[in-house]
Amino acid sequence: MKATPNLELATTCINRARGILGGKIDLPAVHYDGDRTGIHLSDLTSCPASAYYQKILGKDVPPNSDTNILHFVKGRGLERFFAEEQEGIIVDDISCTADGFYPEHGYLEIKTTAEQMDFFDPLTAHPEWIERILGYCTAYNQTYWNLVVFFLVGNMPNRLWWNIKEFGKSTEPYVGIALKAWRLSFSEAEITENWDMILVRKLKLEACIKNNTPPSKEWIDNVVQEWQHKICRFKNTCIYLHKNDGNYEPLNCHWITQSENTIKSNKKRGEKNG
Repeated sequence: MKATPNLELATTCINRARGILGGKIDLPAVHYDGDRTGIHLSDLTSCPASAYYQKILGKDVPPNSDTNILHFVKGRGLERFFAEEQEGIIVDDISCTADGFYPEHGYLEIKTTAEQMDFFDPLTAHPEWIERILGYCTAYNQTYWNLVVFFLVGNMPNRLWWNIKEFGKSTEPYVGIALKAWRLSFSEAEITENWDMILVRKLKLEACIKNNTPPSKEWIDNVVQEWQHKICRFKNTCIYLHKNDGNYEPLNCHWITQSENTIKSNKKRGEKNG
């Protein structure tokens, strides 16, 4: 796989937002499928327990907290400023929906983060992003996909001592907020191997739902970062997070560095299936 900076796409996204703010482009409604029927690609590239409880509880899922809503607005809300969500498609009974498409650039995935920017590696920073993008490549029959990352606080984290210790001192000038984009290219073998892993996870999740048995703690630990437990809407339901019923207590929330994500990647995402 290869990542190539795509400055033109970043400019295109910013110009779309400029058009919306100038009244030249209508901002589409931000919709979320609250029922979450069926299995989505995001279910198989994020916490399996969250997907499990979503399916088991159906309309009785716990309401989103204020923090959940703010995280949703930070992500899904900003996405609509930078691109128009595409019609979803279903492949192997897995629902897939691209964040956006520009004829001159192709399909894209949009993410937001407050992590360090100057040494950000789009291929290793978030393995779950790459798994999902590879999944989209299968669904939309593509060998490349664009990744757009909105750095909410620019390269301010690069001035924090723990990031300086981890990555070294940045020589880049201070930027308070930024948008970057990359074109990610993949081999057919990488795309196929990833989809095979996705299908295995789908079978495991379906078995969990059928048998009313939550996914294993090992599977969860290999795909979920500690801070995500803190904002999970199922933290009072999940047997691994509930203080009274479970035997798993997440660590205190802390800054996640790129190297920690890389370590998770090096563990081969739980030997590909947890």
